Amino acid sequence: MRFSISQTFFDHVTRHVISDHLIGSHLLQILHLGARQRFLRCADLLQGISYRAKAGTGKACSHKMGARAKASYVKEIARMALEGVVPGKGQIKRMSDDEIIERLSQIKGVGRWTVEMLLIFSLGRPDVLPVDDFGIRKGFGVAFRKRKMPEPEQVLKHRERWKPYRSIASWYLWRAADMAGEKA
Repeated sequence: MRFSISQTFFDHVTRHVISDHLIGSHLLQILHLGARQRFLRCADLLQGISYRAKAGTGKACSHKMGARAKASYVKEIARMALEGVVPGKGQIKRMSDDEIIERLSQIKGVGRWTVEMLLIFSLGRPDVLPVDDFGIRKGFGVAFRKRKMPEPEQVLKHRERWKPYRSIASWYLWRAADMAGEKA
């Protein structure tokens, strides 16, 4: 996914935060895709609304999203956007991956993994390897025939080999994990 004219980086951060908390939770397994769709619909509703308006978003969106925590994350992202922590499109293009990770990880609800997903899927950065990602670690284990789930440190040891195309290595590792799951 790349930026469209109507999407701001703020919109991408908001959408990733909402969906990453769902994807990573066991709640998704219980509620199936209905809850995820409500979260993403709320993110879509928020898209295009000013940061100021989003900073005031409260009960209406939290009920549609199904969780107050997500609404508080959206409000926090909006507040930080108003303070200049969330960079605009022009600014983000001039920042290094590490600068973006450092900057956005200051925001409550936005962790390193979320920012790495933004770097790969929203910004199209070619050299990102999210070593803490379960799928990356599982795929690494499949590709390198590990008996146990590899620790992030094991994946890090191979990191330099894949430079400057670590995002592509990530896609292959995710695919290896998917294929292993299909065979099971």
